[in-house]
Amino acid sequence: MKNVYLTLSFLTISIFGFSQAALQVIHNSVSGTVDVYANGALLLDDFEYQTATPFVTVPSDTLVQVAVAPATSTSVDDAIATFDLTFEAGKNYVAVASGIVGDMDFPFTLHATDKGQQGAMNGTKFELMAYHGSTGAPAVTLTEISGAPQISNLSYGEFTDGYIELDEGNTFFDMTPAASPEVNVGTFFVNTAGAAGASGVAFASGVLGGTPQFDILIALPNGAVVTMLPVSRVQIIHNSSYSQAAVIDLYANTDLLVNDLSYLSATGFTFFPSRTNFDIGIAPPNSTSSGDALFTIPGVNFEMGKTYIIIATGIPGNADAPFELVVNDQARIFSEDPAGLDILSFHGSEGAPAVDIAVDGVGTVVENMAYGDFDPYQTVAPENYILQIFPTGTEDLVGNYFAPLAGAEGLAVTVMAGGILGGDPAFGTYAVLPNGQVLSLQALSRAQIIHNSANPTVDIYADADLFVDNLGYRTATPFGYIPANVDINLGIATSDSQSYNDAIFNKTVNLDASKKYIVMATGLVGDMDTPFDLAIYDEAREGNKDNSKVAVLVYHGSTDAPTVDVTTGGAVLVDNASYGDFAGYLEVDPLRYQLDITPGDDNNTIVASFDGDLNGLGGGALTVFASGYLSGQDPAFGLWATLPDGTTFPLAGVSSTDEVDQLVNDFTIAPNPVVDQAVVSLNITNATHADIVVVSLSGKQVATIHSGNVAEGVNTFTLNRNNLSEGVYYLAVKTEVGTISQPFMVTK
Repeated sequence: MKNVYLTLSFLTISIFGFSQAALQVIHNSVSGTVDVYANGALLLDDFEYQTATPFVTVPSDTLVQVAVAPATSTSVDDAIATFDLTFEAGKNYVAVASGIVGDMDFPFTLHATDKGQQGAMNGTKFELMAYHGSTGAPAVTLTEISGAPQISNLSYGEFTDGYIELDEGNTFFDMTPAASPEVNVGTFFVNTAGAAGASGVAFASGVLGGTPQFDILIALPNGAVVTMLPVSRVQIIHNSSYSQAAVIDLYANTDLLVNDLSYLSATGFTFFPSRTNFDIGIAPPNSTSSGDALFTIPGVNFEMGKTYIIIATGIPGNADAPFELVVNDQARIFSEDPAGLDILSFHGSEGAPAVDIAVDGVGTVVENMAYGDFDPYQTVAPENYILQIFPTGTEDLVGNYFAPLAGAEGLAVTVMAGGILGGDPAFGTYAVLPNGQVLSLQALSRAQIIHNSANPTVDIYADADLFVDNLGYRTATPFGYIPANVDINLGIATSDSQSYNDAIFNKTVNLDASKKYIVMATGLVGDMDTPFDLAIYDEAREGNKDNSKVAVLVYHGSTDAPTVDVTTGGAVLVDNASYGDFAGYLEVDPLRYQLDITPGDDNNTIVASFDGDLNGLGGGALTVFASGYLSGQDPAFGLWATLPDGTTFPLAGVSSTDEVDQLVNDFTIAPNPVVDQAVVSLNITNATHADIVVVSLSGKQVATIHSGNVAEGVNTFTLNRNNLSEGVYYLAVKTEVGTISQPFMVTK
């Protein structure tokens, strides 16, 4: 270009005189190298595509005929295009040759502006004007990634109306179609360090998606042309459980890409060159060069305009899960809906089967995702979620995991499984944020706590946190979540406790995220024979797979009762249950049963009988537990039932069952639940004396509805709520031949 500059300067001075403007010419036509003539004289010889002249002086107020000819031309007579230009004194012109010779849609032409600059107006900034010269490309918008300068809706053949200011340093522009701002065509990088006070013209060149390839170049006032580097956003995640690669260095060809990347850590989204082939090498930490690489992934090439997530996964030498870099080229940094949260799922647990993922309260969101697979982004509300993982097509829970994603609106997050199911390192799930932060999702178990120790109301702590406040005797929590796969200290304190330091009992547990639990507070504080304890059952159910059956778990929690059987109609339901035993689930028809408690070695002697009404509970599950003292101390012995939602109620005791059934032909409470009052209806076959009383769940008589004679036939009584607080009670009808009772609920 040195000879061109000299020739150009000589021609402008000798031909045009001294009334001058300034002109820079940029060759941006894909038609190839050309010669340029001015008023018949050779101005530029062999002017190459994507090069520029410096600003040179040109005459003003005089018609200049500019002719463009092939590089092989011998005179202006060989010109293929001619343009008449007039320049105004004192102005700086930029003229860009664009288009394609012979093309009807984008003919060869010369676009010019008189708003050029030979330096920045602001000496602390680098100033940039833009020109759209890519044939066939739509109108575009360029946004500097900090969101500051912006070039909007620039169409082919147009210049921006003046210059924008850029700070010194690394500058990245995202280019999007003006009509589709959500589509990133490409990201382009330029380093303006040391360029304060300078200016340039950025010109789009080539064919978008065609040949020659699309580029953005910057022509400087001295004629130098700098190509803006196309780059892609890339996040690298280390999820290989290979023990010898717990920390790695990554190289791109010979350049250190990432230093000391630990297992289950990630880079933030960073920029990597696009449209360039390079090899990625994985080396041990503290490596000194790419020659230390243990593994090499050849021929990596990032496509312009795409965003990537690369996950290192697998184990070298493992045929089923070999070490590899799994690439997703549809990655996102931000959610498509600014108010939403976009989640990308990845299965990276070596050896684990294909899985389904459900969200508690929502349902299945991912189906049949195999190892190494990504599941496409899903947009959700930015809330906290409980993820439930199952082997595909089964109900065999792998685990529940708490995803604390509230407040993450506007972001895109990768949720991945890692580790080895049942192995080392342990299976887990993780959320990777765009900034590289990796959140280990807390594993959770489902558990229900039932208070069956004849002790006061208690508080329950999980480590230092209050887990259950004021849990009364013979009440229960609903099934809820509790941390799993970690040691947790469960502390029991009286209801007036101030912190976990007030606990009178402690037990360390480590629950399995794949299981459900019944935790039964049982025994007596200070008793040597039946001390207070938490009895834990790890096969709990919240329902029954067979909707025609009810699942009933039985627990013997009466501290002074011997080993017993539970029978119905002479058939043994539970055999030889001793204090502290869970008898496991029974699956029975949803009918009404008389449950007889007998000594374990004598089914002919009935200690007590209870009315077990399971009507309407098909497909459900409940826990029935023996409670209180068989000796008659307070609280009295009884059978109690707890539903998965925490509702706990006594089973009505039955004495001389046949006689009571014959005497009380019908017994109803309506409405039930009771808001203000209800009608109690008794159909009596023979006149008798009866006490009709309300009994609390603790076994205490809290109200009397009637005490006296009851006539033969239908008798009705009014049950007023009065001072009864919300909760479950039972109404007992005590007669000379026995007692029969029914539970009822008081509500608002």
